[in-house]
Amino acid sequence: MRTSARSRQGLRPRALASLAVAAAGCGSVTSYHSAETLPRGRWHLQAALSAGAYKDTPQQSQTPSAQLELSARVGVASHTDLGVKLYTLGAEASARHRLFDGTDAGRRRGFAVALTAAAGGVRTSGQGSLPELDLLQARAGVFATFRRTSCLTFTVGAVTTGSLLVPAGGGHATGLLGGGVVNLDWQLSQRWHLVPELSIHRSLTGEVPVDGAVAQAGVALGFDL
Repeated sequence: MRTSARSRQGLRPRALASLAVAAAGCGSVTSYHSAETLPRGRWHLQAALSAGAYKDTPQQSQTPSAQLELSARVGVASHTDLGVKLYTLGAEASARHRLFDGTDAGRRRGFAVALTAAAGGVRTSGQGSLPELDLLQARAGVFATFRRTSCLTFTVGAVTTGSLLVPAGGGHATGLLGGGVVNLDWQLSQRWHLVPELSIHRSLTGEVPVDGAVAQAGVALGFDL
């Protein structure tokens, strides 16, 4: 684990490792979107429920995770949209830019590629079972969407997530996750969407949120305004 000089005056590395495990399930690694950006001025609202586990190999522990998410996105340019997400303990802002769109005029078949970036985090007060800390996260990804019909898309993505844990007792710890995301977007009607998703991530360096692996599955219900 990477710790700052402050950890010598505050928490020891072992204590920081324990805090990282305790806070593992606080962050967010979900996407629930495709490479098809929203048209300028179009809004999309979404609610999602996900569950998963954070497995820390050195600590030989597994932390369950359950997240309730509420999000909104709006198209700000012909190929770019912005979003904000509130989840159980934190918040996140994101941007998505479409690099390529090969969808046909009738939107029945096609292929799109987009880049995504997000930043957010969690602040806990120390009440209950969670220690007092700040967990900051930044995420970058590339997504490819295959439109199979006018009502169904299949999306795969590669995502990298950087995390910074800052406990109230001093010191800090960092980590980097790399992983993949797969989801389906099933348009139930003119405005409603159902999006099941599975994501799996592996620690590349550091111990935040874990030195191990993360798996998360869930489903989102979206509405086009």
